[in-house]
Amino acid sequence: MKHPVKVEKYNGSLQELAKDSGRMRYDSVAEFYHYLAEDLIQQAQADRIRGHAQLAEKLEATAQKFYEARNKMREIWDLCRKHMEE
Repeated sequence: MKHPVKVEKYNGSLQELAKDSGRMRYDSVAEFYHYLAEDLIQQAQADRIRGHAQLAEKLEATAQKFYEARNKMREIWDLCRKHMEE
């Protein structure tokens, strides 16, 4: 399926996926947000090529928000790193 409604390799619900992702160590959450942003940028580029400029712009804007969230999570990680076990 081109646009699945669930993560095929994950057996939980989307709500569980969000909770499980959010409970990861903060540097890992930041990395996850980075990968989401990168994927949205790739989708935006493909949509722009197909002439879907409005969709591409919205995907790029959303990716930017994920980059911002990644940066905030990095700041959080920097605050908490010394208190966290490896």
